[in-house]
Amino acid sequence: MFLFSRSVALGLGVIGWRCDPEALPVWKALVKIPLLPASKARAITTSTAEKEEASPDVVVKTVVEERLVPQTTKVITKPIRSGQQVYAEGDLIILNQVSAGAEVLADGNIHVYGALRGRALAGVKGDVEARIFVKAWRLNWFLSQVILC
Repeated sequence: MFLFSRSVALGLGVIGWRCDPEALPVWKALVKIPLLPASKARAITTSTAEKEEASPDVVVKTVVEERLVPQTTKVITKPIRSGQQVYAEGDLIILNQVSAGAEVLADGNIHVYGALRGRALAGVKGDVEARIFVKAWRLNWFLSQVILC
C-alpha cells in the first residue's frame, strides 16, 4: 500500500499490478486497479452467443472455456524500414525506429523504444487488452493518421 500511495504522490499512474492469485495482499480491497495475468500467459475466455428465444422442449446449454495461452515475445533490434512488415504471435518489442511506410503487428502488446513513424497494430487477433507503448513518435504524423468516427 505504501508503494502505491507513494507512486500516486509522485504523479505516476498505476495501471495494474501482478502477484500470486492465491496470496492476494490485504490492501487489495482498498485499491481499485486491475490484477494483471502472469507475464508469459494471457487468459482467454471465449464468449457465447446471446440466447435466442426457444420453445420449452429445447434445452440450450452454455459452454464457456477458459484456457491459458502461452505467448512468446519477439525482440527486434534493427530499424524497421519503409515497406517492411513485422508480425509477432505474442508481444513485440522494437529497440529501434519504425520508419514511415513500415508496419508492425502483434497479437499482444507492442513496445517501440525508438521513433514510431509507421503503423502499429496491437491485438490483431482480437485481444482488446493489447496496448501500444511508444517512447517517441511524430505528432504531426500521428494526427494525420487519426480517423474520427
